[in-house]
Amino acid sequence: MSDSPSWSLLRRLFDEALEQPAERRREWLEREAPDPTLRSRLDALLTAHEAGGDPEPEPPGLPLLTSPPGAGEWVGPYRLLEIVGEGGFGVVFLAEQEQPLQRRVALKLLRVGAASTQVLNRFEAERQALALMDHPNIASVYDAGATADGQPYFVMEYVDGRPLTDYADDRGLSVEERLTLFLQLCDAVQHAHQKGVIHRDLKPSNVLVTESDGRAQVKVIDFGVAKALGPRLSTETVHTQIGMLIGTPEYMSPEQAESSGVSVDTRSDVYSLGVLLYELLVGARPFDRSDLPDDSVTAMLRAVRETPAPRLGARLATLGERAPNVAAARRSDVSSLARRLRGDLEWIALRALEKEPARRYASVDALAEDVRAALNGDAVTAHPPSVAYQVHRFVRRHRLGVAFAGTVFTLLVAFGVSMSVLYGRQQVERMKAERMNSFLQTMLAGANPLRSGGGDVSVRDLLDAAAHDLDELHDEPEVEAAAAQTMAYSYESLFELESADSLARRAIRAYESAQGPLGPGTLEAKGRLASIFRSRGMPDSALALQEDVVAGLSRRRDASPRAVSHATAELGRTYQELGRYEDAARQEEEAIRVLDGASLQNLPTYGSNWSYLGRTYQALGRIEDAEHAYRRALEANRANRGEESAYVAADLSNLASALRAQRKFDEAEPLFASAAELNEKLLGPDHPGVASIYNSWGLLRKQREDYAGAESLYVKALDIRRRAYGEAGHPEIATSLNNLGVLCRVRGRLPDAERYYREALDMNLRMLGEEHPNVAMSLNNLAVVLTEEGRPREAEECARRALGLRSALLGPLHPDTVKSMRTLADAVAKPNDADSLRQEADRREAERAAKSAP
Repeated sequence: MSDSPSWSLLRRLFDEALEQPAERRREWLEREAPDPTLRSRLDALLTAHEAGGDPEPEPPGLPLLTSPPGAGEWVGPYRLLEIVGEGGFGVVFLAEQEQPLQRRVALKLLRVGAASTQVLNRFEAERQALALMDHPNIASVYDAGATADGQPYFVMEYVDGRPLTDYADDRGLSVEERLTLFLQLCDAVQHAHQKGVIHRDLKPSNVLVTESDGRAQVKVIDFGVAKALGPRLSTETVHTQIGMLIGTPEYMSPEQAESSGVSVDTRSDVYSLGVLLYELLVGARPFDRSDLPDDSVTAMLRAVRETPAPRLGARLATLGERAPNVAAARRSDVSSLARRLRGDLEWIALRALEKEPARRYASVDALAEDVRAALNGDAVTAHPPSVAYQVHRFVRRHRLGVAFAGTVFTLLVAFGVSMSVLYGRQQVERMKAERMNSFLQTMLAGANPLRSGGGDVSVRDLLDAAAHDLDELHDEPEVEAAAAQTMAYSYESLFELESADSLARRAIRAYESAQGPLGPGTLEAKGRLASIFRSRGMPDSALALQEDVVAGLSRRRDASPRAVSHATAELGRTYQELGRYEDAARQEEEAIRVLDGASLQNLPTYGSNWSYLGRTYQALGRIEDAEHAYRRALEANRANRGEESAYVAADLSNLASALRAQRKFDEAEPLFASAAELNEKLLGPDHPGVASIYNSWGLLRKQREDYAGAESLYVKALDIRRRAYGEAGHPEIATSLNNLGVLCRVRGRLPDAERYYREALDMNLRMLGEEHPNVAMSLNNLAVVLTEEGRPREAEECARRALGLRSALLGPLHPDTVKSMRTLADAVAKPNDADSLRQEADRREAERAAKSAP
């Protein structure tokens, strides 16, 4: 062996060494790297890796593969300005984008010399983790690509903010203001968990705070060491790395500090959040290397694993001369701050920092719930159970009423009894949450290579295995129901609709057993099944179920405006799919009124409600109303979901469609282009949402007489929809077929047009029934092409059926009804009949124009 081991050999052995369990790594190195020089280089790499806590630092002293780019250079369409951050395997640049829009972005480039398979996988995992999420408190991912030298990069929202703890200290935030900021962080992490992503490196530098209109906004960044429970919901697999130290020692959970990764789950992020909460409140972390006799990483990890976190007051007392400054930064003095931190806040922090995951909060939501309770003066679940504590909280919140003599004793006794019952319920809910978490962790443990025989496990495999394990929850119906409903949603996201259907029905049965037919869980599960019915192209079945949900909520006095609005909107969407547009408009307008009345315009669903209302108005021929609704939707979704989201992409496409319908082609075309680019980036090229934009864009191209461009877009849309929905068919596939038929007819390819129309008609009849506007559309189109093929008898029959359907469903003055009247005039054999029909069509158009005039 030479004195200078090759880069490729070092990199391969470094990667393989990291894959060995920590306790067996030394034996492996002695066997695989006996050469002293090689061994020395590997030891240096591994020591640097363990000291830094990064998943794989760039090996020190190794030659670079390429020259790193500098300020002023271009990476794709982005001009690099300056380096704003560096990690173990990535360099983050502030960059500038000029086309198609001008903005500053953060561009993360894989560090040169670090392109091992393991690093590439983690770099891709971070990009996928960010792309999965759509939350105002999580930095968005915009783009991804590779440099000319083949180095991967991805582009994120640039967050020009301060680390969480620095921001709070710089602004001198009070304890209450810090807790409010912390709740934003909890919302972001809970969203990541719902998307199947554990951050695993939550620390102040990865939680930035910006200001907009004078309001602080948290932004979570850097998912570089995230554990993706489901990196993609299609063909990707779930991997669990064994034997790697992942995270930052001062903020990592005890199970992360074990280096095995086997027991790391969402509760590891709960622990890290506990450290951040602790530091926000007391100005110091529970454990700090500088406070330990031995300031090594090993000693730090041992403290995390074994030493109980000190109480907040006790930690404040250890700060010595720093304590007055810490208190002043919280607009307090030392003694007042110590009193404020005692009690609820102390119990919350210590529960989040429990060594055993099972003793922590079962979820981030549960932690946030206790923080909100502490802010509101309510009882927190983290406090040890005692009637005296519950009575104390009641007296604090109702001092005036309790002050009346003669009633105090009776009130306290009655309240003590009721609070004991309440606490019992809280314990039950906690046990349910922990049982649910245990079940899901068992499911996810199937991804462990040690359990799966070393092979990769797909998300579908995990769900299938868990579905067979649901029987073990039969004696706990609410837990069974919650697990079944969660899995039904996952299957629906995978377009595995039969499995989703079966699990949703199981959730309904379990909830009915536990809560009765009007229980909140029962109604929510019925709504999920109705959604699955719509996805399966079964709107009649969805309608009956959704009407049942709305009626059930109307009988519950405790139904929240949010739940009522959601169910009402879903009913409107079901009416829309059935072609009952007037009914749909009434329900969708009511859903918006409910949210407006409760001042809930900041909900993410608010923009969606306007979007669906716009589609209904467009179907009714109220194009200007539709444009207004789409603009409201775009405004709301940009405010509530962020500029880069699939909802914004859909709004751009919908607005473009409304403008196209008004022949405002120059305004519409760039909106379609922006919508398609954004949706492909966020959803991937094979998602039905991308097909919808291609379909609408193709219609604009057809109207502009760019027939080749239109056909290309229509074919793309059809291919995506066939792959997504399968051979059984779907109304959206029929829409693509109809559109291709129209285009072929315009281009003179009549046999192709007839074939597309007939396939679309058969599919619509099978999926939607005979009385639906889409069936009328297929019949009308088929009548047109049969007329042009010289087959008047068949054409007249189709045209009369189309006219009858449209008159009944849309009304006599609707533009589509008038269009069918003209189609019939072209098909009938007798000239007098044709003239009468055309005159009647002219009269109806004039009447409609007069009614719509101001």
